[in-house]
Amino acid sequence: MFDLTEAILERIIFAMEDQSKSYAINLDTGELQPRPDQDMPDNLALPPDWTSEDGFKILETFALRTTNIVVKKALQKILGRGKGVFKSYKALLAEFPEEETRFRLYKQAVMKRKIESWLDDQREIAGLARLGSEPEEFDELSDFEFQLESFTIHAAMAECSAFLESFFLDEIPGLPREILAYEKSEVAEFMKNHEHAIQAFAFRATEGELIALLLALPVPANTQPLGLVRFVGALRDFRGMGLELRLLEEAKKRLKREKIESLLISSLALDAETAGTLPANGFTAVASAFRSNT
Repeated sequence: MFDLTEAILERIIFAMEDQSKSYAINLDTGELQPRPDQDMPDNLALPPDWTSEDGFKILETFALRTTNIVVKKALQKILGRGKGVFKSYKALLAEFPEEETRFRLYKQAVMKRKIESWLDDQREIAGLARLGSEPEEFDELSDFEFQLESFTIHAAMAECSAFLESFFLDEIPGLPREILAYEKSEVAEFMKNHEHAIQAFAFRATEGELIALLLALPVPANTQPLGLVRFVGALRDFRGMGLELRLLEEAKKRLKREKIESLLISSLALDAETAGTLPANGFTAVASAFRSNT
């Protein structure tokens, strides 16, 4: 069985993306050979399955991951089209060489993982032991992709207000507009009343723009102080990436150093997807809010 060198990896990727499906892979050498019309010899195998849907998924995922807001918005606009997505996507990336390189490396890493799994399957068929694959750097969002910082709200009131203005312009699934408007005014009042005490935790994109924000307030209590999270959210283009949960974890760590052992989230703007991940990350429900039409 061949070793997966960079040259062989490129060959197999080429065969996977070949729309004519005209190649087979020599399991002894890793070379491509014409696909037999009859039965497949034992030393040949078809390349790993790869469809246009798989390719499109990579485009979608990379558009979510990139921290360049200009590129992100342009790619998402392209993905919303019905035709010519792959060609337009490639042409757009060509205008941003660094993003084009990041995309190429990301795509290669994803496809390499699929090829390694396929190669293990071939080894197993041949009676050999599976090798498994090493974790890839793209499995999770790397810490260096976004800048995480904390600051007092007093030092950045205008910037945080601008972020919240942008945040509340967008709809949040499951949250009626009148409640969204109410929450916007309440968070603004919260910031005004406690601007010298609120601790903010935020992520920035590479251009320096705030893309996710958490507002926490230490609250005195008879038994022990409480950390109140009055707002946590990410701009629409950056939702679904786990940034809100990472901000919550950072707030927990920081507040614990200040001897605050309990954190309460009271944010109507918290999206349902993020809320659904909280129980698995050490949070428990302690209250409920209900709405009814009059």
